[in-house]
Amino acid sequence: MKKDKGNTTVSVGPGSTASNSSGTVDADVEMEGVAVINDDVFIDGEKIQRGKTSYTSKKTGKSYRIQWGKNGNVSVEQN
Repeated sequence: MKKDKGNTTVSVGPGSTASNSSGTVDADVEMEGVAVINDDVFIDGEKIQRGKTSYTSKKTGKSYRIQWGKNGNVSVEQN
């Protein structure tokens, strides 16, 4: 495993590489579903305020239950 300036690269076999880069999500990115990026929760592209325990997506109408844990842990469940 190689670490350099917040990025991690893992070699998984000849000619194959998996990488994980930290950063931000551009404002023009369209996302659908749940994403957790750098301790921030996004549902259908909307950033969810830390501490909020439920959310209904304006995009899909689906509702979600959010449980915030310690050390950046979070659980999101579709109702």
